[in-house]
Amino acid sequence: MPTLMAEYQGPITPTAPAGITYPATITALSVSISWTAATSNISNFPVASYEVSYSTNGGTSWTVAGTTESTSYSFDIPAGTTSVMFRVRARDTNNQYGDYVTG
Repeated sequence: MPTLMAEYQGPITPTAPAGITYPATITALSVSISWTAATSNISNFPVASYEVSYSTNGGTSWTVAGTTESTSYSFDIPAGTTSVMFRVRARDTNNQYGDYVTG
């Protein structure tokens, strides 16, 4: 009887969230962002949470602001920040992370 072999494709991760929405001008230290939900590529491992990060130096380095189960997050940015970027990625229940969406 022949042996069936499947090619290993690596871990299957959630899709990237889409469309980060944030204020055009940030006038307070607290900022709220939102995004469109990511989806799981495997029904047994649904999206469990999102990791939210920000950069105040044009994306050279990133700080994790926190995690949430929601598609929105509010957090404080450092005083004196003149420019900020945001990124979000999904994590599924198998602890696999998807790609970042940056805004």
